Amino acid sequence: MKIKWNEVTRTSQIAALVLFVVVYFLGMYVGMQVEKKKEASQVPEWAKELSAAMKSNASSTAPISNQK
Repeated sequence: MKIKWNEVTRTSQIAALVLFVVVYFLGMYVGMQVEKKKEASQVPEWAKELSAAMKSNASSTAPISNQK
């Protein structure tokens, strides 16, 4: 069988299409996993404590706009 280097065959078209789809979804999956790890480790501990303190204080104080 002679190799046709300068000709696009049906097999090469199908292989290119399958490779394109697989690489696209593999990249999307890897990107989602990286983002999950970044979100979990990105928030510092002091920010978590500050957020919890602000939430507890917000429920016990009156809105500033009502004070004159």
